[in-house]
Amino acid sequence: MTDFYFFRESGVWHFVFANNLRVQVESFWRLLEKRRIKRTSKDNQQIYGLKTPIDLETEIKATLQNKDLTRIERNLETGDLYLLFENCLTVEIFTDSSGYECWEIINGENSIYGLGQGEKA
Repeated sequence: MTDFYFFRESGVWHFVFANNLRVQVESFWRLLEKRRIKRTSKDNQQIYGLKTPIDLETEIKATLQNKDLTRIERNLETGDLYLLFENCLTVEIFTDSSGYECWEIINGENSIYGLGQGEKA
């Protein structure tokens, strides 16, 4: 992964990869490390008894920087999207609306949208 950032104004997370590949996420997502939850999108700016709020932009970028994306999978029944990385790291992106787009995969000029109810366009 080459970059990761959050647009607060629109609530969209951006996972950026080499070769003009990007995944934009407007729904709930979580990062798993060795099949265990490491962080979720709801953790951003939470304190949880820490001295400073969790900065997901910095933390996720550091965790996934220089990790190869090995494949992208989609659950055909729910539309959930899975980004699989080396070192047993997975980002699970959930379809959390029956009407709105939850994610978008952009590869150059081509896009795939994760529609509500698990469909894609």
